[in-house]
Amino acid sequence: MNIGIFLPHFSLNRIQHILREYNEVNFHYYPYQTIEDLKAVYQANKDHLDAYFFSGQLAYMTALSDGETYPKPAYYMKMSEADFYRKLFKILLEHPHLDLSRVFIDFYQESEIIQRFVEELPVDKRPIITKDLTEYSMDDIYNESIKYHEKLHASGKIDWSFTRFVNTLEDFDNKGINYFHFEISDETIIQTANEMINAVRIDHLKSNQIVYGYLTFEFDNASLLESKFLAIHSKLLEYNYHMKNQLIIDASKNYFEITTNRSVLENMTNNFASCDLLPYLSKEDSTIFHLGWGTGRNFTEAQINAKRASRISESNQLSSTYILLEDEQLVGPLTGAQHNETPARQLLKMVSMDTLRERLNMSNDRIHKVLLAFDQVNLKELTSSDFASLLQISDRSANRILKEAEENGLVTVKDDRESGLQGRPRKFYVLNEGLL
Repeated sequence: MNIGIFLPHFSLNRIQHILREYNEVNFHYYPYQTIEDLKAVYQANKDHLDAYFFSGQLAYMTALSDGETYPKPAYYMKMSEADFYRKLFKILLEHPHLDLSRVFIDFYQESEIIQRFVEELPVDKRPIITKDLTEYSMDDIYNESIKYHEKLHASGKIDWSFTRFVNTLEDFDNKGINYFHFEISDETIIQTANEMINAVRIDHLKSNQIVYGYLTFEFDNASLLESKFLAIHSKLLEYNYHMKNQLIIDASKNYFEITTNRSVLENMTNNFASCDLLPYLSKEDSTIFHLGWGTGRNFTEAQINAKRASRISESNQLSSTYILLEDEQLVGPLTGAQHNETPARQLLKMVSMDTLRERLNMSNDRIHKVLLAFDQVNLKELTSSDFASLLQISDRSANRILKEAEENGLVTVKDDRESGLQGRPRKFYVLNEGLL
């Protein structure tokens, strides 16, 4: 297990000493002086680490580039209630007449404990606080912080600074700023390290979890069935080559079994948001494919879940992918990867299928059909004939499903009064994005 520790130079020796007895973990220490140093060392080493451990909230927030998220478990050292009150008690013993209203706290937003402490004080006794780190320029936050402390002291508003920024202490001493440094205890650091190590172990187990895929297809020409099967098999092997052979593909008489692990599946499906395998198979091919993925506590459970997920796709009579996880959570329908998420895909991302079923009082099958139709065309409105055509069902069945969806609030209806057509206006069905 390789864990990166990102911390100021001043803290290096202390943290190394505290974590010295973790023999089963390889801690890699990356000391920095500026935010630019932190960003550079994080980007250079992030891919080789199993987790990221930061000295504080500031480092945790500023290590990432714009729009980036942590791909692996990331933690930071957060002050505990005991740490805060132990230090505060010691300060008040040494300075019994200290006026908290003339104190500036630069780590207020780091902990609910500190926020609660401040908010429970009478308004006229509350210290000055920085509510949000964005009040500073993030690229030069240490210098900005020092200037802000210096300004408050120079204006006569405060007598003391309470700080967590160890990189500022030398400047505080040089500028004659009165301060107390609130340090996180050894016990809190060890507790946080233990939580992170457990999270990494769980992440490893989850990433290596067995995943089973079950792929079927619809093809009516029996005389060409064998050649069609061979062509699909060839495409699967070609896809696997591009995946660097991370899939084990077994061909049966009229279906394919695919074995891999959860980490590969998450990569293939963009964290369960889309599926690029079906578009790869159906390129220049009108064959309807049904792909079910299953995870489980063992291989048999994963296999059963995959077949159940595939049957759900088959009920839609349209190419789609579903994933059935070991906790019975159903993810889908997934279609081709899209740059812009459709309202249907957003709905599936934001609300679980179980929640939708309970809220709408509709069967999973009918909810799937409605969402799949809207996802297929990436439109906000459909006619009943569009719906029937997309799902390859009769107009009567389409009207019945859409009527139920309207009655339960999954879709709303509006009339087409702008087309200029004579007679009764067409009905457009609109996905109810309010469910988000």
